[in-house]
Amino acid sequence: MCSQVHQGYWSYEWCHKKTMRQFHVAAEAQKDNPGMFNYNIESVIKLGRFKSENSSIQFQDLTNINKKVQAGVVPVMEVMMKSMGTQVKLTQTFEGGDKCVDAGNRRRSVTTDIRCCSAEEQQMLVDQELEHGDNPKARLLSVDEHPTQLCRYTATVCTPLLCSDDMIQINQREIEDIVETLEDQLDESVTKATMTTNTLFDANTSIRALLSSTLGEKCLLKNEGWWSYEICHTKNIRQFHADTVIDPLTNTAKLKVETEHFLGIYNSTASDDYPTSEEIQHMEQFKSGNAAFVVEYVGGDMCDNSEEIKDKSIKSIARATTVKFSCGKTLELKRVNEDSTCHYVLHVTVPDLCRHALFVAPVVKEQVIKCLPVVHDMVLE
Repeated sequence: MCSQVHQGYWSYEWCHKKTMRQFHVAAEAQKDNPGMFNYNIESVIKLGRFKSENSSIQFQDLTNINKKVQAGVVPVMEVMMKSMGTQVKLTQTFEGGDKCVDAGNRRRSVTTDIRCCSAEEQQMLVDQELEHGDNPKARLLSVDEHPTQLCRYTATVCTPLLCSDDMIQINQREIEDIVETLEDQLDESVTKATMTTNTLFDANTSIRALLSSTLGEKCLLKNEGWWSYEICHTKNIRQFHADTVIDPLTNTAKLKVETEHFLGIYNSTASDDYPTSEEIQHMEQFKSGNAAFVVEYVGGDMCDNSEEIKDKSIKSIARATTVKFSCGKTLELKRVNEDSTCHYVLHVTVPDLCRHALFVAPVVKEQVIKCLPVVHDMVLE
């Protein structure tokens, strides 16, 4: 999901948990039809890639609510969804944008606040739906450069999903994620009694089931210059290049895939048809002590890079990819590299794996070594 805002010369685009960028839209009148325009994207500047997201809940009267929760009068869920004056805000950070010469080549970054839409802003979303036929879930309202720090930006996004009347529609997992942020606002003992998200999974817990519950049908994306890489869990992996084009009907910029290669297809027979007890055989141990669960994607598009194929009797080979899932703070496609001709390795970090026993790095106990002086004149009797 992406949203754009046009602020004079510059336009900005926010893509939820993906990227933010700044660009200029140039309009040129068509020679044969002066009343029509051709739109071109110019001066594209990457402001950052998604790094993290935090949520906060602000109550109108936190003291009274805390007392009610401790007394067991009001459950935490009911407090969050029904209390008057509750405000939920998400804050996303985007880092690693293009270098900013004016700031000593520091990378551009953005802090984006996502809040409930006002009545006027919600009407804008309704008007957009009626005019263009889409159903926007959020709207980028503004982007401003920090007044004292060059190339650092703040952005504001609104969504009706965070409005108090619609909070009940948020699914259970999203509610639990928001409740985790109450740790700093409610009594610690109450929080521990109502939340069990730090449970450690033992070695008998299926890693594949854990990945399925976390990833579901999500696709993770990583941009590496000209090429972008996308992994859709238990489906496929692709490499593609996309250009930005203007939709003449909506006057909005969209990405159009120009070139793509499928780097592998999920093989359900090889990856699903073995018991949980054998998952340890698909683990890889790193020198750091961390571990990764390995899944193979095979049978991708044919690769005819004959100059790099050592066996000259082989004219072409199918692209394939090894995916290594490991513990990490964010759900993210971290790294992509081509380790051999037309074979790729993707490193994906998954926070839920940090709670699985097979991914917990062994703790090396410190031992104290005491040295005593040697007494040469000691006589043994």
